[in-house]
Amino acid sequence: MHSTLYNSTLKKGRVRVFEKKVTKYTATLLKLLKKNDYSTHESSLVVPSDDAYQKEIIKSLARFKGIKHVVLVGIGGSSLGTEAVYRALAFKTSPSLIVLDTINAESIQQFENCVKECTKAKDIVLVIVSKSGTTTETMMNATKVLEIAEKKFGEAFTSQTIFIGDKNSPFYKIGKKKKILCFYLPEIIGGRYSVFTAVGIVPLTLLGIDTISLREGAASILAKKELSQAAERALTLAIHAEEGMHTVNFFTFNERLTLIGFWYRQLLAESIGKNMTTKGTTFSHQLLPIVSTKADLHSMTELYLGGYKNMYTHFVSYDESHPFHLLSKHWLLEQLPFLKTKTSTEVNEAIKSGVIQAYEDQKLPYRITELEKCTAYEIGKLLASLMAEMMYLAHILDIDPFHQPSVELYKKHTRTILNS
Repeated sequence: MHSTLYNSTLKKGRVRVFEKKVTKYTATLLKLLKKNDYSTHESSLVVPSDDAYQKEIIKSLARFKGIKHVVLVGIGGSSLGTEAVYRALAFKTSPSLIVLDTINAESIQQFENCVKECTKAKDIVLVIVSKSGTTTETMMNATKVLEIAEKKFGEAFTSQTIFIGDKNSPFYKIGKKKKILCFYLPEIIGGRYSVFTAVGIVPLTLLGIDTISLREGAASILAKKELSQAAERALTLAIHAEEGMHTVNFFTFNERLTLIGFWYRQLLAESIGKNMTTKGTTFSHQLLPIVSTKADLHSMTELYLGGYKNMYTHFVSYDESHPFHLLSKHWLLEQLPFLKTKTSTEVNEAIKSGVIQAYEDQKLPYRITELEKCTAYEIGKLLASLMAEMMYLAHILDIDPFHQPSVELYKKHTRTILNS
């Protein structure tokens, strides 16, 4: 994986100011990583290298054989990372993934149909993820799913259920009491940074994803050179934000990476979307993350190129390994003869190059991240590098990227209404 920045005309004075903060933060991160503990919020970068924690997960999951369906109940950071990695890496023989995040009858019906089709409890593994154990949507869905499964399979389904959360929460403790397999999420790590903890590793392992390579890719960014590159990308974003570029467009040319865009959207929105700095001043450089795919070239390009100039675009792609060819003599190609000898890869590359050239023509700032291949190692490296970049960006802008007080506000009002 490599990233390159383009059309980023940055003010040298601001660069020098920010570079001092970046250099100091890099030293802090490297010191933290050497300690290899969970003493600070940045410890999410340490998790991929924590072999003891990861081996315990793999060992505990060895008993699950012949799984047909993995059912994941969780919302936001409790499910988005897993969905993103699964969508990018799942192969034809993988168990299916059913996700229940928001409360809706259609998802419950999908699970009910799944249970009806299964002849034994061992066909399904249910993974319930909630750090606090008090998330309204998760607890509502989890209770209904357990009711349905236990009605058919009885107590046998307990052995097919997994809880993941804070070990000090009532949710985790009741799971232990019921002899349910429980995994803990280190208390200091927030949901949007948790994909390399049990939150992501447990369901992804059950789904047959190569989580060892995923972790190795993530761990590879924990070197001074890699961190410096993440810092440079964050610095570019910060200065563009100061200059009015308040929209960040995660634009992927590969459909399999779309959900990584949505995972990144949460990472940026919850980390940087604050109204106050850590110094107690008003923060006025909020960034709005959006996600685009190549399908949007025929619905959003007029806005991106012709109308809206306050956007920084991050193009993310990889070379597809199984291109298809056209039959050169087909009658439909008479009006487009230049397609006769082209593969799908060549056409997609031409489209990508055409988009980049159009951005150049308009002098719009962008960066390109190209994965060598769509592998677990490369996906792990991409996710971890984006997490590190977000930490640098927050540090540069004097923002706390590890809390989300406004999210708690809607949860509080919801509980008040339901209790009235």
